[in-house]
Amino acid sequence: MNIGMAIRKCRKAKGLTLADVKDGTNLSQSYLSLIEKNERTPNLDVIESISKAIGVPVSVLLFLASDRNEVRDMSEELYDGFSKLVLDILMSDDAA
Repeated sequence: MNIGMAIRKCRKAKGLTLADVKDGTNLSQSYLSLIEKNERTPNLDVIESISKAIGVPVSVLLFLASDRNEVRDMSEELYDGFSKLVLDILMSDDAA
């Protein structure tokens, strides 16, 4: 699982900076950066806080964070397509 990568992808898809996310949480910008670099592993409360700050459901973050071997029953094409669709929806939601 790569939760940091998922958070970064969603944050950028929403056009948010680390400072924006910091303002929506009780976390420091440096700690958020460490999470995104996978140098810190956040607990569920922290993930929920970040999720709320970036406006993305926790379930979406966890799906995007899943490693390919964690969704073995899903074809690679379906997994990649679904991931792209989710990110496209996040980006269009911000524009609406």
